[in-house]
Amino acid sequence: MDDKLILKNHLKEIRTKKLSQVALAEMVGVSRNTIISIETG
Repeated sequence: MDDKLILKNHLKEIRTKKLSQVALAEMVGVSRNTIISIETG
């Protein structure tokens, strides 16, 4: 099987259109550092 699965993080691209890192973190119940970690990979 030569198929490859490529996943790309689009959270920052989507988030910056409407929310700050702090606002998103509060909405989903995690810390701002968690959002930063997800966005940076």
